[in-house]
Amino acid sequence: MLDIKYLDCKNNKKLKTLAIFECLSLKNLKLNDSLQNFFSNKCTNLFNIDLRKSKNLKIVRITNSAIASLDFTACKNLSILQCVRCPNLSYLNLKQVKNS
Repeated sequence: MLDIKYLDCKNNKKLKTLAIFECLSLKNLKLNDSLQNFFSNKCTNLFNIDLRKSKNLKIVRITNSAIASLDFTACKNLSILQCVRCPNLSYLNLKQVKNS
C-alpha cells in the first residue's frame, strides 16, 4: 500500500484514466483537463478532489471515500457518476456551465 497524502495530476496532459485503490493516506487530489475516467476505491481519507480543470471527464466512480463535496460544473461530458459508500458526501453539483 502506498502512503501518498497529496496527488497533483493537473499538468499531465497524456493521462486519460486514473484509478486509485486503497490509498488510505490520500487527502487531496488535483486532476487534469484531459482526464476522461476516474476511479477511486477505499481512499478513506480523500476529502478533496479538485475538478475545476476536468472538463473532459466522462466516467467517475468513487467508493468508500470520505469526500464531502463534489462540483462537476466544468465536466460537460460526464455520462456516468457513481458514488457508493461516501457517508460524508453532503454537496453534489451537477449543473452544467454554458459554453461561451
